[in-house]
Amino acid sequence: MGFGTLFIGYFLTLNLTYFGYTDTISGLIMTLALYKLAVVNKEFKFSMIFSILFSIIGAVELFEAIFSMFSPAFDGDLLISYIAPFRYLALGFLTAFMLLGIRTVAIEVGLDKLANRAKLQLPFCYTLFALMAIIEFPVVGSFLPTKLLSILAVIMLLFVFVLICTNLVTIYSAYMRICMPEDLNKYEVSKPSKIGFVNKFREHEEQKQQEYAKYKLEKLRKKRKK
Repeated sequence: MGFGTLFIGYFLTLNLTYFGYTDTISGLIMTLALYKLAVVNKEFKFSMIFSILFSIIGAVELFEAIFSMFSPAFDGDLLISYIAPFRYLALGFLTAFMLLGIRTVAIEVGLDKLANRAKLQLPFCYTLFALMAIIEFPVVGSFLPTKLLSILAVIMLLFVFVLICTNLVTIYSAYMRICMPEDLNKYEVSKPSKIGFVNKFREHEEQKQQEYAKYKLEKLRKKRKK
């Protein structure tokens, strides 16, 4: 759970072409992960709220995609054209609060580079997802030539793809370097494995537990001082 699950859910948002088939699953996975992370700070809680909204929008997209296959007479393009802007707004707010949450935790545990990286990604997040939402509004199509609008959409999608990949790197860095409450399970003492990778994984998990124990202790001390 936690950052590892969040990585999987956010990874599915890379499906920029047939997102109607994966948004619901992506949103539900991220909601589960952010629910676990919401105990850490309020930013993750806000991100979870928008992940729920993202899941609902994805469910409508999935309904349209399936219904269109079984009923050729049904034209779902109009429905999608009105939903699309809100999809990008939901994903944008989800991502922004997620990055703010990672930044807050990274600062608390002394990971300044990770905190700065999350902070630097925020302006791009606000700008790109806002522009995508504006482009997707049907009224915009009445002011811009169709060809120009299509070119802008393709260019923006490429930038969004790069942004999502960058965000995935940040989430993975958080997973590798920050231990969350759900990772604090007690592992039974076992014999060293013959597979080197397994031993390294166990060492990494133990190191994460120790780091988080120190983090929780320091946080409790700060609360007591207040």
